[in-house]
Amino acid sequence: MYGSCEVDEECRSESACGEYKCREISYVNALAHWAKVELLKEKVKERVNAQHGAKLDKVADLISEIIAEKSKNVKDLNKKDQELKTAFEELKFSSN
Repeated sequence: MYGSCEVDEECRSESACGEYKCREISYVNALAHWAKVELLKEKVKERVNAQHGAKLDKVADLISEIIAEKSKNVKDLNKKDQELKTAFEELKFSSN
């Protein structure tokens, strides 16, 4: 098991498990495990991209377009909101 004192013969006893050498072995084994997981994730991404890249690109393009359209609509709505405020201001009667 990675990250435990059981990985080294000297570190299996309870008294040795907390010693610096054993903690260091445990830490190094955990790092090695995490590195392997990261490499595996990269390899899976490469294969998914090779098999489904075009479809994923289309989805990414659509999402990007939707975000741009929503941003544009927000700007349009802000402009309309300001126009409405101005129109209400113009309806106010002067106190003179």
